[in-house]
Amino acid sequence: DLAAILEKVCGAPFAVRSGDGKDGLAVGTAGDFPALALKDEFDGEPLRRREQYILRSHPDGLLAVAAEASGVEPAVSDLLHRLGYRRFFPGRAWEIVPRSQELSLAVDAKEAPSFASRRIWYGFGELAENSGAFDEWRRRNRVPGAYEIETGHAYEDIVRRNRAQFDA
Repeated sequence: DLAAILEKVCGAPFAVRSGDGKDGLAVGTAGDFPALALKDEFDGEPLRRREQYILRSHPDGLLAVAAEASGVEPAVSDLLHRLGYRRFFPGRAWEIVPRSQELSLAVDAKEAPSFASRRIWYGFGELAENSGAFDEWRRRNRVPGAYEIETGHAYEDIVRRNRAQFDA
């Protein structure tokens, strides 16, 4: 997916290959690149670690490496955002692809979401025929989170279960 978008940006194909992460654009988890010794750079607290990632440029390439698999996609989405790629709303009409024959990015960032669960919704995304475009939009904007918590319309139930406290 990343290679396809970068090809749109540059107009040239991007080869996807395995490697040790020391050159090129390394995308994966710290465990995928043991030679880079990145495991100690990530937070030990499980909820923060789950989606934590680093973006780091170096003379031979760039790292988009996450602590765990659930952080790889947010790392890729952040990388694309820093390169100017945008997905404002679901659907291809709202995709902004920058055009440049040369890609460069100087970055040294360690990121983790402020909230373990994030959710944005509106009418478009809840329809079955729109679910693919909506899911892609959510991923590009780092919205899904490592897990989902359903809390919509919970206030009435909270009041009902705690009627005496609310009455007081």
